[in-house]
Amino acid sequence: MRKTADEYDDNRVETPAKITPLHACDRELSVAAGAPRGFRRIDRLQWLKDHGSIDDPQLFAGRRLQQDWQISKIEASPSMQFGAGGGSPGLVSDAALDAGKRVARALAVLPRELRQLTELFLMPEDHPFSLERVAAIVKEDRRAAAYGIRIALSLLARHYGYVT
Repeated sequence: MRKTADEYDDNRVETPAKITPLHACDRELSVAAGAPRGFRRIDRLQWLKDHGSIDDPQLFAGRRLQQDWQISKIEASPSMQFGAGGGSPGLVSDAALDAGKRVARALAVLPRELRQLTELFLMPEDHPFSLERVAAIVKEDRRAAAYGIRIALSLLARHYGYVT
């Protein structure tokens, strides 16, 4: 399907679509209000699911990888210790170690190129990357990056046992 000239116009007002209740926390930002085109707080995995790009097993696999990654990062972050209670400072909890091992095993099933796409799209360090930003980082077309992410999610779904 070809885009019309109006669809390419950067000056038109653009607000994020609210498709599911998960999108209810989206900010109502538009280009006219001075918001950059790629700045929207949306759940990238749910967006792919809502637009028919991925199925439930792929969504569940992506969620599981994100959850393990967050546990490994949050649990490993330094915390303030008051008094004699709590664990020893500087030690990582067993939950964080286990989650880190699960992330490493899951990413090991992906080829190097798909691993980089997956890490950039599903596990952002500082801020979430849009599909366009991920494509620019890996120097690929947006459609090729989206296809690679779908393949990676399919491989992860097989790894986690959601599909056979």
